[in-house]
Amino acid sequence: MSSHQHTEDVDWAEVVDELQRGADVLRPVSEEVMDWLGVTAGSRATDIGCGAGGMTALLANAVGPSGSVVAVDGEPALLSATEERCRQLGYGDRVTTLHHDLASGPPKLERLQDLVWAAHVVHHL
Repeated sequence: MSSHQHTEDVDWAEVVDELQRGADVLRPVSEEVMDWLGVTAGSRATDIGCGAGGMTALLANAVGPSGSVVAVDGEPALLSATEERCRQLGYGDRVTTLHHDLASGPPKLERLQDLVWAAHVVHHL
C-alpha cells in the first residue's frame, strides 16, 4: 500500500497480514508506550482505529482479566483480525469489538473509560 492512497481506496481485508506484520515489528515500541501510559489491572480502555489489533492485544494484557478493552474500527475485516489475535493470546474474554465509522462522530461507549487510544487513526480523519 503506497502512502499516497486514500483510505477509501484500500481493501482492508487484503492488507490485514501487512498490518499484523507491522504490529509485530512495532511491538517493542508499543510495549514502551504501554509502560508510559501506566495502564493497570482492572482498567477500561478503548482502542479507536484498532487495525489488526496490535495495540488492542497489549491493552488487553495490561488491563488483565478484571479489565476490559473495546476495539473500535469501521472495517469488519480489521475487527475480525483483532478478535482473532486477542482470542489466540487468551484475551478474548476481555476484548469486545465495535463496528463504527468515525466519520459519523465519536463512538458511543457504554461506560466511562480510563484510557482512549486513538494514535493510529487520526491521520485517516
